[in-house]
Amino acid sequence: MKYLALFAVLLMGCTQAGVGITGGAVSDASFEEPSHVQTTVRIIDQQPDISSLSVEKGDKISMEVVNKDSERAVFMVEYYGEILVPANGVATISFTADKKGSFAYGIRDSTVKGTLFIAE
Repeated sequence: MKYLALFAVLLMGCTQAGVGITGGAVSDASFEEPSHVQTTVRIIDQQPDISSLSVEKGDKISMEVVNKDSERAVFMVEYYGEILVPANGVATISFTADKKGSFAYGIRDSTVKGTLFIAE
């Protein structure tokens, strides 16, 4: 019983000091987990319907690409890769935003692109 009371006092002291206890280890309570950003981009006449997307560095990004055109298309995200989207079909590109900056996205051969902004 004496040890239980001591543990409770230690636990209260740690949480009041802004330090959390998780899984037996002490961690900084101000640490934020990266978020998971999911969005759907529709391609109509080889143009993305979303002109810009802003995320934080470290976020996990999933872009579902819906191709409303009658021809297949290569959807690209500058620096992060590309995927083939079938005609009148759907494909998903996923990546971790690990580089700060602005990156174009859209149909590879189209002049109209959206911009992905990645902040620190």
